[in-house]
Amino acid sequence: MALRIALGAQRRDVVQLIVRRGMLVVSGGAVLGLIAVVAATRYLEAVLVGIHTTDPLILGGILLLLAAWPWRRTPAAYRATRENPRTALQEE
Repeated sequence: MALRIALGAQRRDVVQLIVRRGMLVVSGGAVLGLIAVVAATRYLEAVLVGIHTTDPLILGGILLLLAAWPWRRTPAAYRATRENPRTALQEE
């Protein structure tokens, strides 16, 4: 991050990059997870009595929880961008 800022990137752009990469990972995981849930529906319905595996409320809640995960990194990214890039590069 310090190198990007030292080369002229705006702090906002660096934070957006961190969040965007996190959302990309979460999106890929969510798609693979939904495919796995649909593929394992028969087994899961036998194990989870009274809960439908394709219940939109449960799947939507899990997707919202996963989507919120990269946003928890935002405060750390803002703190890291406030550091002096020259100092950070000298320490590395």
